[in-house]
Amino acid sequence: MQTVDRRHVLASLLAAPFAGLAQTPPPRLEKIVVAGWSKPITEVTPLLVEEDKGFYKAQGIALEYVPGAGSNITKPADLKGRKIGVYSLASGTRQGLQVLLHSAGLSEADVTVVVTGLLNFAPLMQGQVDATAATDTGLLIGRRRGLPEVNVMEVGKVLPMSSDLFVVREEVYQARRAALQRFLRGYADAAAWMIAKPEEAASA
Repeated sequence: MQTVDRRHVLASLLAAPFAGLAQTPPPRLEKIVVAGWSKPITEVTPLLVEEDKGFYKAQGIALEYVPGAGSNITKPADLKGRKIGVYSLASGTRQGLQVLLHSAGLSEADVTVVVTGLLNFAPLMQGQVDATAATDTGLLIGRRRGLPEVNVMEVGKVLPMSSDLFVVREEVYQARRAALQRFLRGYADAAAWMIAKPEEAASA
């Protein structure tokens, strides 16, 4: 009958799975390229810290992050097949969108119009829409709230006139032309006041 040293057996069992491990070369890292939808921003921080943290290297991954430039919508024709936000279906932003689409030979049937409300840059930043129709004021607010650099297509460059329009029916124009002219003079005076005294206008 042989006497067995249990401590020696236990040590042998524990060491067996690791036998020869020191001689094995480290595994080759597998390259993974991730293309982002935007420039580096907070949302993609987990993809940006690899150089300092090595989370992916620890998993055998050689990570390469390629920043994007949004959805790369740079001209009206690029809107085809996209989701586009508007303030409401009765807003000027929808009408502006219709003009922009028409300039590229498109119509609303070629896109998906999404009602997003007045602050419709949040849905754009969250990826709920590919583009959004907005006013200059809305764009300013969006930028103050963290909207990254975006491509802006101005409807005013498509229309042969200002995109700020008052629209009336033909019969109203013919019947009340003098009143409409007075209205426009009043509007011009009010706009001049706003420009001359912006602080007062802001508190009005």
